[in-house]
Amino acid sequence: MKGKPKTKPINLKSLGEKLAKIDRHIVVTLKKRMDLAKMVARCKIQQGKQPILRKDIEEERLRQVVVWAEEEGLNPDFAQSILYMIICESCRIQINEMQKQ
Repeated sequence: MKGKPKTKPINLKSLGEKLAKIDRHIVVTLKKRMDLAKMVARCKIQQGKQPILRKDIEEERLRQVVVWAEEEGLNPDFAQSILYMIICESCRIQINEMQKQ
């Protein structure tokens, strides 16, 4: 007699380990993003008189993340707010790099 296939019970420990791996990946990705922000600052220093805040570019990035979030089925407001904080940190890093010069 065929019945419903047995499903494995949820294993919170295993799920927690998977979450930790993804969290670690997020941190590594953020570090790479901030390293790029340092490189942007160095490039701006070399070019001279480049503003740290570039409203048009940052607004376009925020618009694009909404599209990507919608494509992935993620709350676009959540994705946009996360990217906003990332952009703020990138600007802070650029300020620090420029002050070192």
